[in-house]
Amino acid sequence: MWSTIGLATARQLSVGGRLSIRRAARPTARIAGRDLAPIPCGLRVAAVFGGRSFAATPRRLESSAAEAKTADESEAKSKTKTKAPGKKKTAPKKAAAKKASGTERASLPKKDRKVLTEEEITKLKVKQLRKQALKAPKRLPDNSWLVFLSHSFKATKNEREAAVKAGQRLDMTTITRELCNAFKALPAAELEKLKAEARENYVANEIAYKAWIQSHSPEEIKRANRARSMLKNVYKKKNIGYDIPDDRIPKNPRSSFLHYCGTRLNSPEFADLKSQEVMSKLGEEWRNLSDTERQPFVDKMKSEYEEWRKQRDAVLAKAAAPV
Repeated sequence: MWSTIGLATARQLSVGGRLSIRRAARPTARIAGRDLAPIPCGLRVAAVFGGRSFAATPRRLESSAAEAKTADESEAKSKTKTKAPGKKKTAPKKAAAKKASGTERASLPKKDRKVLTEEEITKLKVKQLRKQALKAPKRLPDNSWLVFLSHSFKATKNEREAAVKAGQRLDMTTITRELCNAFKALPAAELEKLKAEARENYVANEIAYKAWIQSHSPEEIKRANRARSMLKNVYKKKNIGYDIPDDRIPKNPRSSFLHYCGTRLNSPEFADLKSQEVMSKLGEEWRNLSDTERQPFVDKMKSEYEEWRKQRDAVLAKAAAPV
């Protein structure tokens, strides 16, 4: 029983100095100045009590408290060090810095936009008008001469490509003249075959063209015709094509001058004149008419225009209605 109690007491006393039971007996032996034989457990406890009185325990408690305090501080430091990678809470500062840099960029003067010249503006307008004008499908050769040319160029395609690769220059004028002479020398039976193929191509072209018109709405055809007119009359562009005929939209009303021309074209005094001369004389007559004489033709133009506008609006409304 004593050995157990003594062992527990020695453990409590050795907390401040961190001494084991065996080391607690050695100072007493050295104080005596001689080596001692092994002392039993109970006597070791007595030696500890005799060599170090209970008066030293408060100091040990203070030292242990100080050590515990330093241990707590070191542990706290270690925790802060381990939490160092988690210092991402400074992100708002970075965000603020980024925001500040963004405002600085915003305060900087922007680069001046490129000012387009009149020529560049015209090119853009023409490009937009060409897109609105719509491109009709490619037509098949619809006469005997074009059919003959098509067959001839297909037959000599490999020869022409070989000549170009060899560095020879093709004279299209000479080639066309030779083909023209060959076409004139064709026998009647061969020429009839070409005419039959041309008629078939004509019918196919008409079907394809009508289908192409039907694939666009009346409003698109209307814009295309307006764009074609501007390209030809305002910007003086060539190879624009004729206005696209659309049976879905009624024909434009006639002007008052054309109504007047309709009453005068069958006059005997214009029988021997050319159309250009006739129109010139009719224009001169129209300019010499008074407002009272022009009024009947103006009224016809207005009534025809009102009827045309109603029909056109009905067609456009029907085309724009959801299916």
